[in-house]
Amino acid sequence: MVTLRFSGSLHVTSNSFFNELIYMHTNLLQLCKNKDSILIGMAMKMMLKFEKYWGCEGNQNFLLYVANVLDPRFKLKYVKFCFGDLYDYDKAQLLTNKVKDTLMSLYEFYLKIDEVVDNNRHKQDVNAIDDVEVDVNTLARFKRHLLEVDSVENKNEVERYLIEGCEDPNDDKLDILGWWKSNALKYKILSKVAQHVLAIPISTVASESAFSTGGRVLDQFRSSLSPATVQALICCQNWLHHGSIPTDIRSLINDLETYENLESEFGGKLHLVTDDN
Repeated sequence: MVTLRFSGSLHVTSNSFFNELIYMHTNLLQLCKNKDSILIGMAMKMMLKFEKYWGCEGNQNFLLYVANVLDPRFKLKYVKFCFGDLYDYDKAQLLTNKVKDTLMSLYEFYLKIDEVVDNNRHKQDVNAIDDVEVDVNTLARFKRHLLEVDSVENKNEVERYLIEGCEDPNDDKLDILGWWKSNALKYKILSKVAQHVLAIPISTVASESAFSTGGRVLDQFRSSLSPATVQALICCQNWLHHGSIPTDIRSLINDLETYENLESEFGGKLHLVTDDN
């Protein structure tokens, strides 16, 4: 189910990452406490793999958390709530602040770009009114004053967005990009951040390819193998993988290819002899 959601291409997927991550983490924690020894063993191995990528702060991509914060149904409140359930207070607070700092860094970067664009427009406006009897210095100072005022107001965009109430968390039909478009005047800079962050796909791998072993068997050197040989290779690989006797898989694959070639050659001759008769 998680793979299907991450592989979507007709809707925003980056904002769903955090929800699915919490879902997987919570279920793995529950399975680690299961009474079934087999399930516990599997869950512990999966948890080790999970912690390898998401247990260490240095390995995490906080931009994916920011995508969830930019979802008006959840914002930073949901991230903080989930971290509080999974970790102790200090770690939850540390991760929450890290997510907010990442969002602020993005916002300040886009704010600087917007200021550069405004300055360029200002220079063009000054050049356009050279022939008008107006005090250019006064206009330039007034323009800088407006930029300073706008800058102070814009710096509060993130805080205003986070403080305001969330949309209905159960509203699955909410058009997130449409919401940001309709609120672009209210959040001039933050809407640009949301536009670019939410456009990032979580995965570019098709869901049907996520669990397929075909790519590991049918490489560019063996793309002409028959379906029967491919099936035999996959079965042999599974059997040999769980065997206790070391085996040279490469030599076995070469033997299978030789056998297939011989079968094709003699089978064709036999077919010709049968047609002649």
